[in-house]
Amino acid sequence: MKRVVLIGMLMISSLSFAEDHGALLVGAGIGFWEYEEKDFPEFKPNSFELIANYSLFPNLDLKANLGLGISEETELDSSLNELELKIQNYWGVYVKPKVNIRNHSIYAIVGYSKTRLEGTINGIKSKDTSDGISVGAGLTVGLNKSSNLVAEWRIQADPSTYELSGLSIGYVHEFE
Repeated sequence: MKRVVLIGMLMISSLSFAEDHGALLVGAGIGFWEYEEKDFPEFKPNSFELIANYSLFPNLDLKANLGLGISEETELDSSLNELELKIQNYWGVYVKPKVNIRNHSIYAIVGYSKTRLEGTINGIKSKDTSDGISVGAGLTVGLNKSSNLVAEWRIQADPSTYELSGLSIGYVHEFE
């Protein structure tokens, strides 16, 4: 029994002192979103986002992002009403398990996010805020030891009435 405890302690200590333990990655990206709601046209707003990533263990990170809408889209519904949609802002905090392959990684995210949208129907503005569990997956491509390109797909706080999902592409720099 002592051997099992000793081996377990050695394994845990080797994880906590791994090379990328404590690494902080900070960067920015552009989000390309799709908004889908029953009986409404599909919208494709864009956003600018700040990205922060902290490495807890070699295969587990904490990730946060903060985004601001940079475009709105206008569509006509079946009754010819003019509809506009814009992402005002969003933020999210995630747990990020990952598989490292050389200086690249494939990962999943699960966490909590909050999203604020602004819509207009024939000039009348309306705002909506939703929050909840968000999920996604991504790929990090290492350009060198401290520079990475990131591509990530995720669903922001998915309420039962609509879905906001999208792809963000960005750059992060590692600080140790």
